[in-house]
Amino acid sequence: MSEEHKGQREMRLRQAYEYIEVMDLGEREAAVRLALKALLVMRGALNPRVVDVKIYSTLAKYIRATNAETLSALVDDVLDNISPQFIPHPALGKPVEDIYATDVAPAALALLQEETIPLVILLKKVYQQFVESEEETTETEEEA
Repeated sequence: MSEEHKGQREMRLRQAYEYIEVMDLGEREAAVRLALKALLVMRGALNPRVVDVKIYSTLAKYIRATNAETLSALVDDVLDNISPQFIPHPALGKPVEDIYATDVAPAALALLQEETIPLVILLKKVYQQFVESEEETTETEEEA
């Protein structure tokens, strides 16, 4: 991954995080927002070599299969199962900090386990809007 691409990816991950921060998410807004941040960490840290067209269904599968008792353990469990050599990004530091620093984490964990598919679909839309378009552009440039 080139340094320029890394910088672009960092910027786009930050934009996705900031977008999640301002989304209108209804009555369980705090828990939904934190669940989306956890999903952003999971998706954003995945090694690009394991990402394919089924990545969102794979995320959902591992979220449902985990026995994690905390939100941070869920993130760790899913990353370990999908991509043990995940890629840490400084831009993901803030959502990770939020996962550890809030009392909403148990509600977000329950929400992720109960409403896995709708939350993964919502994250997919955010991720595609901010990050995936850059990934596709960079892959095309590298192939050329």
